[in-house]
Amino acid sequence: MKIIFSKRPGNLISWLIRKWIKKPYSHTAFSVNLFNTDLIFESSVEGVNVVTLNDFLIKNEIVKEYDISELVKKELLMQYLFSNIDGGFSFISFVGILFKNKTIGMDGEKEMICSEFVARAIGMNAVDLDHVSPKEVEDYILKRFKNE
Repeated sequence: MKIIFSKRPGNLISWLIRKWIKKPYSHTAFSVNLFNTDLIFESSVEGVNVVTLNDFLIKNEIVKEYDISELVKKELLMQYLFSNIDGGFSFISFVGILFKNKTIGMDGEKEMICSEFVARAIGMNAVDLDHVSPKEVEDYILKRFKNE
């Protein structure tokens, strides 16, 4: 089980997010091997969904990944991932992040951006999860999992 960070080459929004957060990635998701198939659980403009790694790589390039297999309770995490499939994507939270307005898009788990989906799944709670960025998720992973 991994948390991946990716970018979408040639995509303007991906480029803008990378410039804004000053990182080589714009998206975060989970990579899980189930039944000998690599699957990606993500929140994207289509909402929370699951796709095969091969389908994901058609438009995306993985820039970084962190193996969290030994650091999380897999059963609980998988339950969270599956229970959120078909959840909505929060365009409003995304706008709030871009304009640094934390009052826009306060919708909890009803609709999530990619980094909010990952942050909630791994128990990240020290920041405003409706507006958490992929960079903040990586910073949390590096701090929390480095110490375990």
